Amino acid sequence: MIRSLAFCLLLSLSSAKKAKIIDDIPGLEKCGDCNPDDCLRPSDCTAGQVKDRCGCCDVCGKGQYELCFHEDVPINDGIFLGRCGDNLECRVRNDLDDGEIPEAICYCRIQGTLCGSDNKTYENLCALMAQGVSKQGNIIIKSQGPCDEAPTVVSAPDNVKNKTGSSVALICEARGYPIPTIEWTWTRVDGKTVYLPSDDLRVSVNMRGGPEKWQVTGWLQILDLHKEHEGDYTCVAQNKHGMAEESARINVEGEKDAEKKVRSGKFKY
Repeated sequence: MIRSLAFCLLLSLSSAKKAKIIDDIPGLEKCGDCNPDDCLRPSDCTAGQVKDRCGCCDVCGKGQYELCFHEDVPINDGIFLGRCGDNLECRVRNDLDDGEIPEAICYCRIQGTLCGSDNKTYENLCALMAQGVSKQGNIIIKSQGPCDEAPTVVSAPDNVKNKTGSSVALICEARGYPIPTIEWTWTRVDGKTVYLPSDDLRVSVNMRGGPEKWQVTGWLQILDLHKEHEGDYTCVAQNKHGMAEESARINVEGEKDAEKKVRSGKFKY
C-alpha cells in the first residue's frame, strides 16, 4: 500500500496534465496569445503547480478543501477560482442547504490516515504533502494509520458539588494510539485510594469510543450521593506508550446544610 501511494505521488509530480482552456464563460476575460516568457514563476505551492485557466502559465494549484473552478458551478463576479493541485479533484459540494450558493472544493483522491516521518498523523496523502512543502522538509510516509501516541486527556472532568441523595456524573475524554483505555480511582478524604468500580452499587463506570477519531470517553456516575462519597476522582487514560490523568473533586452537602443555603439565598438547586 505504501509503495502504491509513493507511486501515485511520483506520478502526480512527473506527469504533466494537459489543462483545458477556460475561455468561453461569460464574465471571464478572453485569453490572449501565450508568451511563457511573461509568466511569473510560482513558489511554495503546497499542492503543486497547475496551468492557469488559459493553459499558459504555471500557477499554484488549489489545496485540500479550497474553493475551485467546476463547470457545473456558475462563476461569480468574473473570478476564476483555479484548478486543484496534485492528487486533488474539484467536486461540487453536496452538503449545502437548499437556497445556498453552489460551490465546489478540492478533495484528495487518495484517502486514508498516514503517519509521517515527522511522527505526526495526517488524514491523507494530500495533507502530508502540503505539510512537507510548508515546512520545507522532506516528509515521507512512515506507516499506514495514525502514528503511535501516548494518551492525553483532551477534556477533563469538572468539580462537582451536590446534596445528599442526588446523582452526579463525571465525564473524561482522552486520545492516543493505540486508543487508550480509561479507568477511575477515588482518593477518599482520609487519603485512601480506591479503584473503581468497587462493591458500592451506587457507583458505576462506563466507556465508549469517540467523540473524535482515536478518542475514547469515560463516565463515572454516582446514584444516591452520600457524604462518604466525597473526595478526588481521577480519570486515568493509558496505552502501551504511557499514561495521562486528570482529577475532579466531588463535595457533598448534607440536607440540613443545603436547606440553610436555599433559605439564605446563597445556594439554589
